[in-house]
Amino acid sequence: MELELLTHSARSGRAMARIVERAGPDRQLELETLQDLRDYCYAVAGIVGEMLTELFILQTPSLQRAAPELRARAVEFGEALQLVNILKDKLVDSAEGRLYLPRRTSVAEVFQLARADLRRAVQYTELLRTGGADRGMVAFNALNARLAIDTLQLLRDKGAGAKLTRMQVTGIAAQVASAVDTGGVLFPESL
Repeated sequence: MELELLTHSARSGRAMARIVERAGPDRQLELETLQDLRDYCYAVAGIVGEMLTELFILQTPSLQRAAPELRARAVEFGEALQLVNILKDKLVDSAEGRLYLPRRTSVAEVFQLARADLRRAVQYTELLRTGGADRGMVAFNALNARLAIDTLQLLRDKGAGAKLTRMQVTGIAAQVASAVDTGGVLFPESL
């Protein structure tokens, strides 16, 4: 397993190096296309999703039955979380010379991709739950997905820079914990 972790880390490092090489002489990074954005998200979050999935499967033998479905959704889960962060931090990133939202892609397209990826993240989390993952593993994934879902809705309603309040985050965490403990609905919102 240690070798797999090193392999995933090395892949991520190589992918990030390719992205950093694209920065101009002023060290500013500007992505051009939706595929550029997806490549970036894969390098920084998709590979992490793949690595975590392998760790989850290794830790919970009953997940072997769902392993192909989990692996098929792992990259999109990571991509979803990264896309929401990019949309949320758009103004700060731009001011610091990082233009992750591609010039040849509308913000609406990025929102659409994030919503589709979040649907896959919900499926991933439900697969963990029905596959017998322990409470903590389900809660960890459900909380990250729920925070991303609620943040994306907030960004849609209030625009870039909008953030969930501590009270909202605490409420979401309590809802997730309760749903995990009682077998209740983890994702009450529809995407």
